[in-house]
Amino acid sequence: MIYRIGQEVLISVGISEYDMVRIMDLLIHEIRIFREGSLVRCHKNRIQSILEDVEGAEIEDIGFEETYLNDDGEQEFDVDIREGSLVVVSALYEGAELEFDGYVVKMKYHKELDIYYYVVTEKGVSQVGRYWIVPSSRIRMKGK
Repeated sequence: MIYRIGQEVLISVGISEYDMVRIMDLLIHEIRIFREGSLVRCHKNRIQSILEDVEGAEIEDIGFEETYLNDDGEQEFDVDIREGSLVVVSALYEGAELEFDGYVVKMKYHKELDIYYYVVTEKGVSQVGRYWIVPSSRIRMKGK
């Protein structure tokens, strides 16, 4: 079965208990989901079925790659963006205007530049280890 970031899946959490969760990150043998207030790992063999698929394709179908976006310094840090947040990333990338939905899986602070960066997975990606490193000027909460 092929899993994609953003899919809603049914996982087993006990002998006869199940939970509906959204895939936020793909690892080699596991997925990361947002559960009980934090991102947690879940082995792929606990997935029972896909309840809701993702529309649209990923920007690039490449795994084990990090793409860094440049900071334009126009936007302040948004305190509402946390690990597990659904966000929109907007940037000029390789000469094209790029905008996609994704999930924040990690936050970083660059002390020397005084900039927050986010590690974001792109909704629709089916490859393991595909991350965007996004400065606070290139990200906003979905729906804001």
